[in-house]
Amino acid sequence: MADFDEVQEKHLLIDWADMMSVKNAQMDADHKQLINLINDLYSAM
Repeated sequence: MADFDEVQEKHLLIDWADMMSVKNAQMDADHKQLINLINDLYSAM
């Protein structure tokens, strides 16, 4: 996973917020990974 400084330099389409949590650690981790992939695709475009 990217370090804090690298994430700050990217233009994020979606930024994870605690209100997005479904209160299930595994599902939240999956959702965070999906958000990272979406942001990577957005940055690449």
